[in-house]
Amino acid sequence: FAPDLAALYQQANLVVVPIHSGGGTNIKVLEAMAYGRPCLVSSFVAAAYGNQFSDGKEMLVATSASDFVAKTVAALRVPTSLQMVASVGHLAVNKYFTHPLFKSRVTDLAKAVMMKSVTQHG
Repeated sequence: FAPDLAALYQQANLVVVPIHSGGGTNIKVLEAMAYGRPCLVSSFVAAAYGNQFSDGKEMLVATSASDFVAKTVAALRVPTSLQMVASVGHLAVNKYFTHPLFKSRVTDLAKAVMMKSVTQHG
């Protein structure tokens, strides 16, 4: 438990997510980006977002352990490029992952499922 999550994110120069299975961490990546923090994620995590984010633009993507090390060191050496990734990622999260957009998509999906059920069962 973190008593002040915003303060912890504010202190982070880079959020590193070396996950290679599962899906629960993906929401934490969006959370970090919403707080304006740059993220370095595994290609597995990046794949969960399809084409929504790209390496070097909204986030950094590593394909191996050595790639994680190299990209972490490179990112921390050039804070201006890291801040650019953070800014673009933040804008993307605020554009594509808003509560109203989520609500709209869930509503549309529920309507489609209900219509299909009515059509199939009369």
